[in-house]
Amino acid sequence: KRPWGNGDTFILLKNNTDGKRCWAAHENYGIPKNISGEMLSKIIPFLVTRIVYTGCGHMWRKHIKPISRSSIDDYFELSPRASFIRKIRSHSASESERSILQQKDEPLMDSNKYKRLHISCGDPSMFLYTNALKLGTTKIVLELLEEDKFFNVPELSINAVNAIKIVSMHPHKSLEFKDGQSLSALDIQKKFYLEPALKILKGKNSEIDWILDNWVFVLDQLQYSNREISKKLIGYLDWPTKRYLLSVFKKTNNLNLFDNSDLEQLVWKGIQFHDVDPSSGLLYPYGKESYYPSSPDNVLYAIFNPPFNTRAGVRGMAIKHFSENISYISWEWIKFKTDRTNLSNGKVDLNNLLYMGDDDLKKLHQ
Repeated sequence: KRPWGNGDTFILLKNNTDGKRCWAAHENYGIPKNISGEMLSKIIPFLVTRIVYTGCGHMWRKHIKPISRSSIDDYFELSPRASFIRKIRSHSASESERSILQQKDEPLMDSNKYKRLHISCGDPSMFLYTNALKLGTTKIVLELLEEDKFFNVPELSINAVNAIKIVSMHPHKSLEFKDGQSLSALDIQKKFYLEPALKILKGKNSEIDWILDNWVFVLDQLQYSNREISKKLIGYLDWPTKRYLLSVFKKTNNLNLFDNSDLEQLVWKGIQFHDVDPSSGLLYPYGKESYYPSSPDNVLYAIFNPPFNTRAGVRGMAIKHFSENISYISWEWIKFKTDRTNLSNGKVDLNNLLYMGDDDLKKLHQ
């Protein structure tokens, strides 16, 4: 919380919806140019079902399931982003084009070798453990596309936009495939993605082994989450932790969800889950040991020392050393008031970083 105006405060939340609007937790991956759109179709069931361990959970102000209205589960879903997805693929992540993934023309590295995969169906993670699994398992599935020419996943019978909504609200409900298989989200994760990854990638390096071991662990722990949330997931995965804390608060305060004021208290607690202020957020002391492989010192170093061959690196150095001489700065350009840089018209084209060799980067750094 920070002072604002006449004694008011504002709260900084790491979430992705206010109940009416939604914003994404964007992910970007550099993938080889020879991975076709048809090949990328194989990861759609993965992205639809990974929310069973990557979702941040959301408590709605009205019941979303026609059950009893007396249980938290009648108002709770795994992924708030899922309700706002409109397309499987698109060219942007704008409100009218909200999709599961996009293939961007703008690469993140050598455009002769790579293209950019932009995933916008995810949720923000309060726990670094959840984030490590979200990014790590996705990285592994993309490696399967690259390394295993026999890697194959059947097509869903229903539209993936509908499928991700079903998984979010009914995670143990089976999804039908066009080849006749009927599998739950957990079984889809295991059969089509985890098991091939264990066969092909296990032992490749310590990072991949950590991801695979913890992928196995969370899927096993989630197996009976429709009955009871495993205590081993509390403080590690977002939605199980949020769901557990809400149930404790409801029981402790004897809340009745038919009472709108009681329901509003639970909704507010769900919002507090995303408060990044240690003095008012719900997550402390949860999650202190739930990271891999990070520490506060490493995080701060990465924030203030981005690689120089990235836009962040060049922008950061320009602002740090020449802020008074900058007339314009954006995602793509830096324009200096006076040209003391031996650059074209005092401009730095940040898009050119993708194509610069080491000698050119050294010159720009100097």
